[in-house]
Amino acid sequence: MQERGGKNLKEKMLEKISHLKSLYNGPIQDKKTRKEIFEETGKILLYPTEMSYEIEKEGYLIPKGKCNRQIYFDFYEFQKTDAQTIKLLETYELGKAVEYMIKKELQLTEQASLEDFEVEFKQEFNGSDVIVSGKKDVVLKDGTIIEVKSTKDSEAGLRMLAEGPYPVHYAQVGMYLAECKMNGIDANLLLWYKGKINLTDVIHELQLSDDGFLICNGKTLTKYNFESSLRRLFAIEKAIKEKVIPPRDFPIATPENVNDLYNLGIVTTTTKNKIERSGQAELLWECTECEYRSLCQASDENN
Repeated sequence: MQERGGKNLKEKMLEKISHLKSLYNGPIQDKKTRKEIFEETGKILLYPTEMSYEIEKEGYLIPKGKCNRQIYFDFYEFQKTDAQTIKLLETYELGKAVEYMIKKELQLTEQASLEDFEVEFKQEFNGSDVIVSGKKDVVLKDGTIIEVKSTKDSEAGLRMLAEGPYPVHYAQVGMYLAECKMNGIDANLLLWYKGKINLTDVIHELQLSDDGFLICNGKTLTKYNFESSLRRLFAIEKAIKEKVIPPRDFPIATPENVNDLYNLGIVTTTTKNKIERSGQAELLWECTECEYRSLCQASDENN
């Protein structure tokens, strides 16, 4: 999409990044790392975006969301071994621009003001040293939470989103709703997806049931339960305290295991066919852009 003056929509969106950062993030301040806080206080700070959960299929637990091994490497400040691609960095920047556009829209229509953006979030758990701490994108005056996500608005992607949110986002929004539930509030959350190219909007309304299941547009999402997120959270707490690198969450697909992974729904038909043709192993999509790929592989070889 090209406009007069030679700038296309993508370039205009990227220009908004610096304004977004100054408007919502404030000045950059020196602060202690999570590792330093843990060494001084014994408290383990995790972010809502690091939440994950597991689904069980044929006796196999399939993780969804952030990899616990990656969280461990981040927490202990391991040296990143693999650079992110330019394409991924550009995707992040476009995503930030899209988030800015939604927040600006809410502000201009007087549905939200600056104090409603980047609302502090903190949740602790009985018997645990974990503190999940971060910021909710938007909290409206009536208590409705808005979590903004940019997305690739391809035809296939929009078809998938029409059926419900991406599963990798369940645990983050589940944590926000669980925090409200623990404080006696039955909150609503709007998960607002906006396309990066055509600016298509897809919005899902979510609540958390009393037994920990997400309810999306009135339908219960039985594959997610908050208890599963807690198990994953306490597993990474144990690994951090014991300084033991967690096991790999996402297996490497090989000619030997690809059929099993395909039957479990872990690899796609495209990946399965590619491996069978080439005879070569493939990383799952969750690992292809990870900055610890080489370190992760070395950790497997050393254990």
